[in-house]
Amino acid sequence: MFEKDWEKVKLDQINQIKKSRSRERNKLDNILLTLSAGTLSLSATFVGKFARNLIDKEFLFASWSFLILGLFGILLAYIFAELHFKYYESGVKNDLFKSVDEAESNWRNKLVDIFNLFSFVAIVIGISIFVYFAYLNIK
Repeated sequence: MFEKDWEKVKLDQINQIKKSRSRERNKLDNILLTLSAGTLSLSATFVGKFARNLIDKEFLFASWSFLILGLFGILLAYIFAELHFKYYESGVKNDLFKSVDEAESNWRNKLVDIFNLFSFVAIVIGISIFVYFAYLNIK
């Protein structure tokens, strides 16, 4: 009896951790999405204002490319997160998992982390290139 209660408490704690992790991933995705879209908007405004006198436009195009890659990474992370949650739900309903580690260690979950990291790096590079581009064109 005590072991079943302990397993239920453990499972409840694990579910709370999963919910918390999911919220944190969503916050990260929202922050990255806002940064990327904001930088794209700012760069479009910058180009509109200084369109005649731009130098080194290849930096602007590189910046846009990295920002758009970051947006695609966020989209792919979202898609794989949804696939992981569906996989996890069906596994829990059908009692397919022998352990929590088995439920967590599937390729969909790992891809979400990889795409989030990829998005973060791409957006940071895109913002950095745009700042450099703006510096070259303002001075």
